[in-house]
Amino acid sequence: MNKENIELTNYPEFIASMKTVIQKHSLQEQNRKRDQNYKRIVIAQELKRNHMTLSEIARLLKRNHATVINMLKNYAILSNYSDFREVEERLLLEVQGNKTIVDRVLECENYFEMVKLQKELQQIPNVCK
Repeated sequence: MNKENIELTNYPEFIASMKTVIQKHSLQEQNRKRDQNYKRIVIAQELKRNHMTLSEIARLLKRNHATVINMLKNYAILSNYSDFREVEERLLLEVQGNKTIVDRVLECENYFEMVKLQKELQQIPNVCK
């Protein structure tokens, strides 16, 4: 897929912030701890949602593309569990911390994403008061 076709004006900044999070949390290392796996799965899902190919995601995480496929499959299952959702919320707040609230609202594709964003913003002091 051509990166020119992607309608993300801040695509390089997004990739840079993802690389920073990957390095900060040591997600490229061989580690089977649940928390680390959850973070890798969240990162893989977010990268896929932003039009990265499986091989590009695999290179960023130093994994095989088949592992990335498995991560994306597990995302749907794990999103039903509260401990996974907590890790996801914390990590996405960290990744998306550089975006403005307007950008985040415009990215919402449906009502449920908007409600999720509202809940995230309510946890930040002095935002939704």
